Amino acid sequence: MTMFDAYRGMVRQPGQMAPLRRFSPDVLASDSLVPVVLEFEQPPVAVYKRMNPHEDAERYEAHLAEAHQAFIRHLESLGLNVQLATSTVVMAGPTGTTTMTMPHDFTAVFNGIGVLMPGRMVTNVASQKGVRAVTLNRERVYLNLDKSVPFIGAPEIWGRSDTAGRPIQGEGVTVAVIDTGVV
Repeated sequence: MTMFDAYRGMVRQPGQMAPLRRFSPDVLASDSLVPVVLEFEQPPVAVYKRMNPHEDAERYEAHLAEAHQAFIRHLESLGLNVQLATSTVVMAGPTGTTTMTMPHDFTAVFNGIGVLMPGRMVTNVASQKGVRAVTLNRERVYLNLDKSVPFIGAPEIWGRSDTAGRPIQGEGVTVAVIDTGVV
């Protein structure tokens, strides 16, 4: 078993379509552009680094980025109209506000791309070699901290003390959550 087989957890048989996630029959029959996340079979850079600690991760990351572009060119050669999706990100800082356009091209903790394509093309793309999964993307994410903070019980923890009697405030604790939303 190769490193890539171990990462995938399963090996697709030739001709077998990658799983489709969150698609309704109406979306799959549509000529309208839909936002789609394509996950590729090769592991992301973080997994590659863990499995190959002595290899050049930067070179691997460049390889994945090139593979993404080659995949889009391959789809175009098949006559499929696919566009790399982008997001406009507004960042506020001490020197003012900056607006950036960021492509949906991911290699670090997720190997995939966000694209726009007609819904009727999704099953064709899911059958292409190297595609691990195809997920309908949600275009907007809304944070409801007024509801989520109480929901997880944070106020109750904030009212507690540690064994030395000091209030628990979370100082010195770093928490990171990486949630792609892909199920």
